Amino acid sequence: MNSVHLKAALLAGAAVWLSSAAGAQETVRIAFIDPLSGLAASTGEAGLKTFQYLAEQVNAKGGVLGKKLEVVGYDNKVNAQESLVQLQKAVDAGIRIVTQGNGSNVAAALEDEDAHQHQEDLSDQPGLFVRPGGAQRGAQDALGEAPRHPDRGRRGASVAEDHRLLALHRQDQGFRRRQRRHRQLGAEGYPNIAYKPSQDFEKAFRAKIGQTLLYPRAVNEMNMLVKAIQEASSAEPGKIAAKLEGMKIEVHSGGEGFMRADDHQFFQPIYIANLGPIGKDQPFDEENTGWGWKVVGKVDTNNTIVPTSCKMNRPS
Repeated sequence: MNSVHLKAALLAGAAVWLSSAAGAQETVRIAFIDPLSGLAASTGEAGLKTFQYLAEQVNAKGGVLGKKLEVVGYDNKVNAQESLVQLQKAVDAGIRIVTQGNGSNVAAALEDEDAHQHQEDLSDQPGLFVRPGGAQRGAQDALGEAPRHPDRGRRGASVAEDHRLLALHRQDQGFRRRQRRHRQLGAEGYPNIAYKPSQDFEKAFRAKIGQTLLYPRAVNEMNMLVKAIQEASSAEPGKIAAKLEGMKIEVHSGGEGFMRADDHQFFQPIYIANLGPIGKDQPFDEENTGWGWKVVGKVDTNNTIVPTSCKMNRPS
């Protein structure tokens, strides 16, 4: 159970950095820093499409505080140094909200830059870094490591990509024979969870984007960001971060999630699922393979919480 707790703990975090000044904007812009080229491009592109779709949904309802949301992609090639270059480009463009999801090395670099900016006190204009980090671990199939598809190298690995490639691997091999053991993974959500709002979202998302929702956590992140802006009556990053502390929401797949104020870690239910031939009660398959995720277990939010010794420094 401890390993499940650890996987669940690192779902989302927010940090405030000090950046160059930006004037009042009619559009709330969000920089998405992830791989958009190279071997991991499909993962980053899936994330960018997801965030842009979510922004479109918010904008269709009038935006937030009368402002539209815009998600701008920055290609970091899953490289920590390149991520800092792209961060600076975003800051120079006046973007003060940044999100990133793939690569803990990238997140660490961005967080280190956050700390450096605080120490240097480069400006009195804050920014917000939100990371929908992994509630999942590297994928394994029933027989060992997740198979490598010909279009993927060893760098730029991600669980979302493992999901996609494992489904393709099943399709490539045919899998006409019945498997005794199926692929199993813990995550914050799956398309076939018996929760009507998330299934309705999945249906609309696939119809518009042409892919499965690989990042349910992105839905939670966007919902929390919009809620924080509304409650703060401001798009100022410092005020947004303050509202995120202790925030509780109904998460995408159902149930309550919350951001712990002590360290800005997000906790929510975690689901255990098998990948196999879909049944009558499973409306969604993966990559048109006839295989999909069947939920076989659930870890409630209160059982995912781990202690923290974090002493987070907050800007004054």
